[in-house]
Amino acid sequence: MADSVIIANTDIVLNGMPAALVALPVPDDFERALLLVLHESFHSIQDSIFKTRGCNNSHLDEPEAYALLKTECHYLANALASTNNQRDSLLSQALACRLHLMNLYGDYTDDEAAFELAEGLAEYTAVKAVYNLKSHCMAYIHEKSDALLDAKSIHRRFGYVTGLIYALLLDSYVPGWKLCLNSDSNMAIMLKEAVCVDNQLTIGVYSDSVFTHYYNQELLRQQQIQHFNDSVKTVFANTPSYIVRLSSNRQFGFSPNHMFNIPDFGIFFPFMELTDQWGKIVVKPGGGVLLIEGNEKAKILMRDDYIEMKIDGDWEWQKILAGMQLLKVHKCK
Repeated sequence: MADSVIIANTDIVLNGMPAALVALPVPDDFERALLLVLHESFHSIQDSIFKTRGCNNSHLDEPEAYALLKTECHYLANALASTNNQRDSLLSQALACRLHLMNLYGDYTDDEAAFELAEGLAEYTAVKAVYNLKSHCMAYIHEKSDALLDAKSIHRRFGYVTGLIYALLLDSYVPGWKLCLNSDSNMAIMLKEAVCVDNQLTIGVYSDSVFTHYYNQELLRQQQIQHFNDSVKTVFANTPSYIVRLSSNRQFGFSPNHMFNIPDFGIFFPFMELTDQWGKIVVKPGGGVLLIEGNEKAKILMRDDYIEMKIDGDWEWQKILAGMQLLKVHKCK
């Protein structure tokens, strides 16, 4: 495998053939390891079934959208675990949340559906292949839904859970539903059409105690984010930095869970590996990296106890007012 391949859980093309790439170590539990492999394996052939696309669901960081999606997930998970007598009522509550979300953020409806198709169907395929016992399947789904409901940010996570639950519910309500799928399908709408008519979806979402809980939770999170962003700005304003230009061949190593987009300031990483034509810089936890100017420049806090550098001999540090800047040495011939 080429050195340029970034090791991650994903699908790749290897020697001209679609393949699944899984980063080690895999989970110790055999079933969980198999779920991961099957999930990524499905992605490797997914585009042969219907084309997937990139999705922008950043609206789910807005307090109202965040609370609606979490409330929907809460009722979906309970509906899946309930008896038929209770299920329709719980599904009506879940679908009411989705319709409110669609009305408020209609420009993102297709992105929500596409993300649920891409990740939800991969999860669904793996779960159906691995779990023969309903109790094991439900334990897994409750674990995933609980993790989503506890998550601080959901726009890159929800499709794995809500897409999986919608697919499993469609098995019960719409036999043969998978034969009707295409890249424009919306599983929530497919289920709504099978379960409810519009006049049944008049539930007062905003008076729902579950919605209120998640809405207040998100308002608090937004306050915490603002405090965090202000603290990062203060640290970079008061601490000298190493400043490096980044070429189109740059490579980053980082955790997506520790990546913070600060509006009108940059993208902050508390730890990161940067590799470019000038060499390699490793910033450990306790340091800090800020990508600025469209990711064409990096500012690295001058906390040398948390930094390892291997700089090519053709480059050297030059002192500037803000700290040190890395420049290429022009040698006389």
